[in-house]
Amino acid sequence: MKALFSTLSAFALLIALWLTPSAAMALSADTLAAPLPLATLGQDIKATSKDAEGKMQAALGELTGDAGMKIKGEVKQGQAAAMGAGNDIKRAAERMR
Repeated sequence: MKALFSTLSAFALLIALWLTPSAAMALSADTLAAPLPLATLGQDIKATSKDAEGKMQAALGELTGDAGMKIKGEVKQGQAAAMGAGNDIKRAAERMR
């Protein structure tokens, strides 16, 4: 069970990284005016991967009937949403400077 969860978590992380915009997309015309700091981009990747991990954990908990695992997955999704909101606030503050 633990090996399956580890495999699914690794797979979710790969998918999250694959879905995260690439460096080439960061060079589009609208971001050249206000480039994202690398620290913020790194935090976005962490939030996306935590969200994907939470979704996988919640789904695995649902499939196995493990309510504790499902709740832990949902908590991780909430943490990821909070991380994303914090990153949005940081970007808004940077734009106001």
